[in-house]
Amino acid sequence: MASNLGKSNPRITNNWLFDEETAAKCGEIFITSAGGHWHSSSVTVLHNDVDTVKQLYSGLVIKESLDMLIKAYDANTQEIEIDGTLWRLGSGRRGGYRYSLNSRERGLVILVGSFYCLPEFNGHHLKIETSPCFTLDRTVDEIQAELDRVAKLFITQLAYTGCAVHFCADVQGWDCPHDLDYRITARAKRVMRHSGISTFEYNGSDVAMSYGKGQSFLFGTASSLQFAVYDKSKAVKDKGEEHLWPKIWEAKRNAECESAYDPEQTVWRIEARAHHSVVEQFARGINAQLKSFKAVSEHLTGLWQYALNNFRLDADKNYIDPFWQYLRDDIIFYHDAKAIEYKRVYKTTDQNPTPSDRAVMVCFGQLCSLYAKNQFSLAKASNYLVNSGIWANLCSIYTSRKLTPDDIFLDLDAKLCRFPFYRQKQLNL
Repeated sequence: MASNLGKSNPRITNNWLFDEETAAKCGEIFITSAGGHWHSSSVTVLHNDVDTVKQLYSGLVIKESLDMLIKAYDANTQEIEIDGTLWRLGSGRRGGYRYSLNSRERGLVILVGSFYCLPEFNGHHLKIETSPCFTLDRTVDEIQAELDRVAKLFITQLAYTGCAVHFCADVQGWDCPHDLDYRITARAKRVMRHSGISTFEYNGSDVAMSYGKGQSFLFGTASSLQFAVYDKSKAVKDKGEEHLWPKIWEAKRNAECESAYDPEQTVWRIEARAHHSVVEQFARGINAQLKSFKAVSEHLTGLWQYALNNFRLDADKNYIDPFWQYLRDDIIFYHDAKAIEYKRVYKTTDQNPTPSDRAVMVCFGQLCSLYAKNQFSLAKASNYLVNSGIWANLCSIYTSRKLTPDDIFLDLDAKLCRFPFYRQKQLNL
C-alpha cells in the first residue's frame, strides 16, 4: 500500500431518496479541501472490465504434442495447425518456455514447456495469455472452460498454478494532468521521463515512465503490480483496433438512452496489471485460493481498489483527488460477455493510408542500424535518411512533439554511436 494514505473527500447528494449515511458513501458531489466541489457526472466511464488474462498451469507435457512442436520448430516451420487453427510457431524463451504459439484469430498466445523443468517431469509447463478479442466475447465461465480445454491439448494432470490479470476503466470528460508522474503517490522511487531526446533518471526500486508529452504513463514493474494511464483513443488508431473499442464504448448509454461516447473527445484508459505473484499475495491477505481466473474474477473490485490506493492521485498533501476517489470507490467489476460481434472483422482498405508513429519510428531505428553496419558517416547517413521515404513522416512526428528536424539528426547520430564499429570509425577520422 502507498504510505500516508490521503483522506477521502466528503460526499453529498441532491437525491432526496438517499439517507445521510448512503449519501456519505455514494453521493455524486465531492466537497474538495479547497472549498469547491466536483461532480461525478462530469466524467463518463465508458467501459470497465478485464482486458487480459494470463492463466498458468502445471502438469505433464503430452509427448506427442511436444514432439510435434519440436519437429515443426526444428524444420523452421512458421505456422502449424492445431485444434483447427493456424498458429504462428516461435521460441518462448523470453517467457521462460520452450515454444510459443500465437493466433490473432483466436486471440490467444500459448507458451509450452518450461525451460526450468524437464518435459518428462510434472511442472509449470503451460501458460495461456488472452487478448481482449478473446476475453470480452466470453463470460468468466466460458473463458475458464475454453482455456482449460486448450490446455488439455498440451498437458495432462492439469492444475492451476496462478493467474495474472489486466483490468481497466476507459473514461471521457477527464483531462489527464501532463505531470501525472510527479503527482502520483506511490512506492516508485525510480523515475524515468522521456520527452523527445531528453532523459533523466532517479535510481530506486520500482519504475514510473512518461511518454509522448503526457500521452502515456507507466508505473511499477511487470513482475509486480503495474499501473498505466494512457490515451486509448490514440492507441486504438496506432494498433488498428477501430473495429473493436469504439463499438464497446458506443454501447454505454446516458440518461436519455443515447450513446454516451463522444468520438471527438479523448478516451483515457486507467489500467491495473496484477502479476500472478501479486494475486497470490492478495489471496494470502484475504485467506482465499486465487489460482484460476474464475476465482480471481470474484475479487476484481478489491484488486482495483488496492491498485488505486497503491498508485494514488492526490489533490494536495492531505486529500485524494476526487476523480481518483470516485474511480476507486464507485467502479464495480463484473465481467460478462459483451453483446457485440467483433470477432474476425478485418480492416477495410484505407484509400489514404498513413503509417502509425510507431511504425515510422521502428523503420527509423532499422535504417540507423543498416547505416551503422555499412559504416556510413553521419553526413552520408543523413542524406540517405532524407531520401528514404519516411523523412516527411519523421518531421511530422517530431513537430508534434515540439521538436525540429535538427533533433532528428541528433537522434540519428545517437543511434549510430550505439554501434562499436561506427564509434571506432569516427575516432579514426
